[in-house]
Amino acid sequence: MSTVGCRFLPTEEELVSYYLKKMILGQQFMKEEEELFVVKDLYGDEATPWKLLSDDLPWQKVVNSWNKVVVSQEILYVFSVLSNAGKKTGKNCKKKIRKAGCGTWCSNSTKPIMDSSGRKIGESRQFTFESPEQTVGHWIMTEYSIDAAAFGLPEVGEINYSDYVLCRIKRDDSISSKGGIIDKWKRRNDDMLADGEGLTFRKKMKSLSSCEDLSVVTCCDDNGAINVYNEKGAWISGDNGLPFLKK
Repeated sequence: MSTVGCRFLPTEEELVSYYLKKMILGQQFMKEEEELFVVKDLYGDEATPWKLLSDDLPWQKVVNSWNKVVVSQEILYVFSVLSNAGKKTGKNCKKKIRKAGCGTWCSNSTKPIMDSSGRKIGESRQFTFESPEQTVGHWIMTEYSIDAAAFGLPEVGEINYSDYVLCRIKRDDSISSKGGIIDKWKRRNDDMLADGEGLTFRKKMKSLSSCEDLSVVTCCDDNGAINVYNEKGAWISGDNGLPFLKK
C-alpha cells in the first residue's frame, strides 16, 4: 500500500474467512492485496527467520507502548504449508514440523476463531522462536488455520485444509530471542506487584541499553534517581553504578 497513513489491520475473522480461504481455493487476489503477503516455507533447515524473511519483504512497522515504554516492531503476513513429521520417516505421525533453521517455533497457546455469529471458523496458535544460539531480533508468530467444515470446503484426496496457514510474524530487532528484555521485565514487574514488593518497579522505564554485553533496563523513579536492572529484573546498580544511554 502506498497511500500515506494507511495500515493493514484485518481482524482474525477477516484473515481466515477472506484471505486464507481465498488462498486455499486458488482465487485471484487484487494487486493491492498481493502486495501485502508473501509465500514462504517457514520450516526446515534453511528457515532461520532473519535469513528467510529479508528486509525487502512487505514488513509493516508498528509502534506499541506499555507503561510509557515505546516498542517499535515490524509485522509480516506469510502464507505457508505445514508438513507432518512422519513424512520423512514414513510413519503415521500427525505432529507438525516446527524446526526452523538454528531454532524452533515453540507453541505458547491455541484458541478458536469465531465469526460474528459465534460459529467456529478456525484456530490461532501463538509461537515464539527460540534458539540455543544468539539470534537476530525477537520473533513472535500467530498462525491461523481454517475449519473446512465451517465453509463447506470440498474434500480433495488426502488434502488437509488445516495444513494451509496464514501467519502473522512480528519481529523486534531491539532484543534477541534469548533476551526478551521487555517481556521479562513486564512479567517480573507483574510478579512483584502481585507480591506487594513493587517499590522499585513502579517506575517509568526511560531507556533500553546494553552495557558490557549485559542487557539492562534503566528505570527512573519519581525523585529522578536512576536504577539499573538486568533482563531478569534483578537490581544491578544505583544512579552512578553503570554507564547507560539516556533517551
